[in-house]
Amino acid sequence: MSTIAVGYSNKVRFDVIEYIKKLRNLGVSQEVAELQAQELEHVIDITTNSSKELKAELKAEIKQELHADDLVTKKDLGITKLELQKEIEVVRKEIEIVRKEIEVVRKEIVQSKNQTLIWTFGMLTGFATFLLGAMAKGFHWW
Repeated sequence: MSTIAVGYSNKVRFDVIEYIKKLRNLGVSQEVAELQAQELEHVIDITTNSSKELKAELKAEIKQELHADDLVTKKDLGITKLELQKEIEVVRKEIEIVRKEIEVVRKEIVQSKNQTLIWTFGMLTGFATFLLGAMAKGFHWW
């Protein structure tokens, strides 16, 4: 079995005449060479067109899938709105709880302030009494 070297260039388009010449050089009849060239050209056209169509279809599908995730329906918006309203209500309740806790702390601060004032006044009164007693004894006022 012999090997036949056929040189192909990187042409974008199938050259029918060149193909026929190559077949004729190998000893194929003119009719058979032309028929094969026409059929091969037909197959290439079908494949090319099919590839273009397939590529266009795939591109359209990919584009549709990419955008399908981005689309939001009114139903989606309604669900999101309800979820947000629930979350807002929870936050409002938490704020109210914090406000009540702040009020309790304020009352405790006022109460502590009053107790501190009473304690300070008592200490000052006791110290003043002690001081006056010491002075009275030192000056022999009694």
